[in-house]
Amino acid sequence: MASSKKKWSLAALIGAGALFLLLVLFPAGSWFYLQRGLNYRLAALEELKDLGRLPADLAFVNQSGSIIDTAFLQGKVLIAGVLSGDRQQDQPIVDRLRKLHEQFDQRDDVLFLSHLPEREPAALLAEAEALGIRDTAQWMLLATPEGQLESLRAAYHLQDPSEVCLIDTTLMVRKVYRTSENADMGRLVEHIALIMPFVAERELIFKREKEK
Repeated sequence: MASSKKKWSLAALIGAGALFLLLVLFPAGSWFYLQRGLNYRLAALEELKDLGRLPADLAFVNQSGSIIDTAFLQGKVLIAGVLSGDRQQDQPIVDRLRKLHEQFDQRDDVLFLSHLPEREPAALLAEAEALGIRDTAQWMLLATPEGQLESLRAAYHLQDPSEVCLIDTTLMVRKVYRTSENADMGRLVEHIALIMPFVAERELIFKREKEK
């Protein structure tokens, strides 16, 4: 009888311990990690500022000959910069952005805009190919009149040729990043993920299957 009682007590202790883990420790641990993730997200969001909204009358021709205007850009996350037109200077910037592009290649609501001094679409396409830009639907070279390049740099808050800016779905410029800095590029990835429109995993898989 004593042996049976001892065994029962041990089983009860094990059961109580398991119940304590299930009802107390696991939820507490989950809450801690959720709270930690929430705090990290809030801290990252605080780094994004309202630097100014893009003009409502923007319109450019891209390397495919399509008109890219404000209405088309609305509702998309944009990574925008101004290239010099000097391939030797532009190539390192494009190479860094290409790695970023690969991480969001499946998202048609994330666009890369690279402005160049005005030229014909055929010349833009040739420049895109020379720079290694193959995805003409997501990464656009935009012919921009010489006089407009400076005002765009101001609108984008760019002070250095290597910089790009992040623009949210309301066309608000949120932050500027140096493509030459690993820390900036890493933070840019996180910020894009925070502000890009939510797509349910099932919907994303369906879209990928349709593209095959």
